[in-house]
Amino acid sequence: MHDNCQPESSAAAADGVQLAVNALAEFPVKGGAGNMAGRITAAADLCRAVDKALDALVVRIAAEAAEEGWTTGRMRDASAGYHARLEQALAGPRRATSASAGATPRLQVNG
Repeated sequence: MHDNCQPESSAAAADGVQLAVNALAEFPVKGGAGNMAGRITAAADLCRAVDKALDALVVRIAAEAAEEGWTTGRMRDASAGYHARLEQALAGPRRATSASAGATPRLQVNG
């Protein structure tokens, strides 16, 4: 059984999200460049925690659906987006994208 199927992994993932949210909330919104680096790191930690929680959720739902006789094809037909997320969760840790591998994304601010 995949690690994300265990109920404990769902609870741990939810705890991880809460810890990451709390860490992000500890940084004041305006506080200089040093503070911004901390906020960015905390936001990245939150994204990873949310991904882990979603992985646990979609795998658990797939296990429940399989117990009720659902096939992966039927899951895909019910929701292609869900099925894609399930495949991503089962594939394990995500490969680095250009943004997460250190590339600087361009932000356009209108103001």
